[in-house]
Formats: sequence, structure tokens, C-alpha cells
Amino acid sequence: MVPGCLVSTSVPSRLGREALEKVTMKLTLILLLNSLARVVSGGPQPLLSGSLQPKSLEETESFIPDSEEYDGTLDASDASEDFHLDSGEDADYFEGGFPQDCAEIFKQGITDDGIYTIQPAGSREPFEAFCDMGTDGGGWTVFQRRQSGAVDFNRTWGEYKRGFGVPSGEHWLGNDRLHELTWGPAGARLARHASLRVELEDWHGVRRHALYARFRVAPERERYRLTARAYRGDAGNALTYRRGYSHDGRPFSTPDRDHDAYAAGSCAAYYAAGWWFDACFAANLNGRYYRGGRYRGAVTDGIFWGTWYLLSDYRSGRKYTFKFVEMKTRPADF
Repeated sequence: MVPGCLVSTSVPSRLGREALEKVTMKLTLILLLNSLARVVSGGPQPLLSGSLQPKSLEETESFIPDSEEYDGTLDASDASEDFHLDSGEDADYFEGGFPQDCAEIFKQGITDDGIYTIQPAGSREPFEAFCDMGTDGGGWTVFQRRQSGAVDFNRTWGEYKRGFGVPSGEHWLGNDRLHELTWGPAGARLARHASLRVELEDWHGVRRHALYARFRVAPERERYRLTARAYRGDAGNALTYRRGYSHDGRPFSTPDRDHDAYAAGSCAAYYAAGWWFDACFAANLNGRYYRGGRYRGAVTDGIFWGTWYLLSDYRSGRKYTFKFVEMKTRPADF
């Protein structure tokens, strides 16, 4: 069988009224003054790809796409908006430390999209993350975004572990941080799972989403194993499709660390991406970014969600990938 694809150390606390008023006034000033987005630099040179000759399931299996239109509120042009409190000021307003995540910030009445400094329970140091405060009730911590191809996602295990890019543009927040956001302090699991929301937009302006009510990323010692269950949405359930093409329960793989279920080679090396590969995938949101959406070769190594689009655009018959994708998380009991 060949691999293929389907078509500061402190505890956050509550804001007082005076502190909340100061935050609101400061954010208003920042929104008026900060009109320039960060410039995102490109990533490193691609890693050597594998030598497999994979065959996609496009040749043997088809789907009936879900025709329901996306009804979310995210605008891709808003994803690069850049404003945030200066480093350390977030902690000043959250007496005793930084907020754990964007959901905690939202619950304190701060509802503007932007970059904030957070520190999940168990995290050794605070870090910046983009908060989506408008989509589906808000409070989302964004951990992945693709929108221009400016950042290369063909990266090493260490780079995916630490994260790359910047929160205002294309980026991967980092597997360690993703684990901290969804798992809880070391040695203890959260009482409830986090949730995952995936936003997708095609080159025709159609948007859809996938929501997983049970979402976790295990620690590095478990190779950042993925839990993604309890799906709903209109993009189709590509993360838990079927045996051989299911990402739920799979460890993370990168071109230099092969943990997939394909015994004859490396899915991550062949498709040039870090992801929770099986043998190989029904979804790969870290694939190569193709401007205009058309593949430039026989390998389906682009941004892919197999339960919505097949390997071809049904309008033109051409091989096709996505224009915009964003992955974000918040507590399941938000």
C-alpha cells in the first residue's frame, strides 16, 4: 500500500472595575493608533522531501461534498490585525499574573480581536497569542493560520515544538504551548477537554468550519498525540474519518521525525509538512500554500480538507487547495 490522502510564573486573577476601565481605554487608543500590521518574513529553505511514489485515494474513492454554506463571522482580512498590550502590562491588569488564555481575557469583558500575552497553567513563561473574540462566542486562542504563503511550514520537529511565524500573520504557535493550552499543568489533566475550531475559505470566497468539542494535544513524551472528537460543522469530519485516514489518536510527525502509520516511508517527508499523519491523511492543514489554489505538480501536498473538497475543484476539474485556514482552541466549558 502506498500513502495517500482523501479527495512570568504567576497565577491569573480577576480584573477589578477600575482595572477593566483602564484596559478598555488603552485598547481604544491602541486601535486608533496602531494601523500597521507586522511584516511576516519567509521561513527556512525546504527540507529534503521523501522518495515515495504515493497514490491518493482520489483514484479509488469519492465523497459527496456538504453543500451547506459556511455561516461563521471570521473575515480573513481581519486575521492580520495587530494590536496588543505591551509586554508585562497584561499581567498588571490581571492582578497577580497573566491570563491563562484568550477565553479568560474575554470573560473579563475585553472583546477586541488582537495579540495578547497569556500564560497557561503549567507554562514556564508567558507568550503572545492572537485572540479571536468575535467568532462563535469569542475567547479563541489561535494556534495556526495560513493566508499568504509567506511562512514555510516544512519544518523540523524542534521548530514545530517551539513554534514559528508571528501571531499577527501566518504562524504555528508551538506544540508545547498547544499542549499547555489543552492539557493543563504537568502531571494533571484538565477536568474537561478543550475544543477546536477550524476555519476554511476557498478561492471562490466560500467559507466553512469544523468544530470538535473534545480536543487535546498530549505532551512531547507522547509525541503530541492528538484527540479530536465530537464533531459538528459544515466542512465535514476530516480529522476522524476512518481507519488509515483518521488523525484522532495519532502522534505528530515532521519530515525529520516519522511517527506515522505508513510502514514503507514518511508521510511528513513526502508531503513536506508537520502534522498528525496516519497512513497518510484525510486532512493536512500544514501543507504547501499554493497562491491561486492550483497545484503545480502531481503531488497533493497543499492545504487539504478531504471531506469538503476532493483533490479537484468541482467547478473546474482542476486540482485545488485552500486560500485561508485558521485553527484555534478554547476551553470546552466556555
